[in-house]
Amino acid sequence: MGRQWTVVQVNPDDFAAWELLLRQSEAHGQSNVRLAFDSFLEKFPLCFGYWKKYADSELRNEGPEKAEEVFERAVVAIHNSIDLWNHYCQFKIDNCRIRKL
Repeated sequence: MGRQWTVVQVNPDDFAAWELLLRQSEAHGQSNVRLAFDSFLEKFPLCFGYWKKYADSELRNEGPEKAEEVFERAVVAIHNSIDLWNHYCQFKIDNCRIRKL
């Protein structure tokens, strides 16, 4: 995985290299996943699908609190993404206690 970090550092605009890094990081533990997604999303913040993948990874490995933190960052980064808001609202419905009206 270290070699892939070198590739994205040398050519940070290589989207395919970033995708490979993200896939490889998932096999090396959640701290690697966080570092990879945080670095990727700093470079490409408008890629809403990757925010969702990141939140899904956090939900699966760390629980709803960490996933919600990712969604909160995501909607700040791209507040006008309908798809992202839909995913976030569905996450809240599925994972959070919502008072009945």
